[in-house]
Amino acid sequence: MLLTLALSATPFTAVAQTFEQLVQQANTARTAKRFSEAEAIWRQIIQRDPQNAPAYYNLGIALYGQKKFDEAIAAYRTAIKLDPNYAFAYNNLGNALGDQKKLDEAIAAYRTALNLPDDKTVIPTTAHTLAHNNLGLALQ
Repeated sequence: MLLTLALSATPFTAVAQTFEQLVQQANTARTAKRFSEAEAIWRQIIQRDPQNAPAYYNLGIALYGQKKFDEAIAAYRTAIKLDPNYAFAYNNLGNALGDQKKLDEAIAAYRTALNLPDDKTVIPTTAHTLAHNNLGLALQ
């Protein structure tokens, strides 16, 4: 009875997090190299917005960090399917393919990244810079 009174007197507070809060938590987890935690959060984000290419890209990073290369490749490919001009996704796809010794496919992914417009607003290091470097390594 006392518990019922206490619960009815307490206003309901929403525990659902905003989309932005989830993204921040996922990025914080990734930065701290808590990749399984980041994976779980990115999956929540994708459940809310299944057409979100950056969410699949970031899921790929979390999976790659756990050395789940097949799953990372699938996530990067989904990001690319949703946004065919996603140069960073092509670059990271190349990294995952390269780690699986699929060098021809990795080289093709890097070359595709280099042929796409480079979004210099995302991070200071551009996708072209990364892909150019990684292509050189793969060719070597």
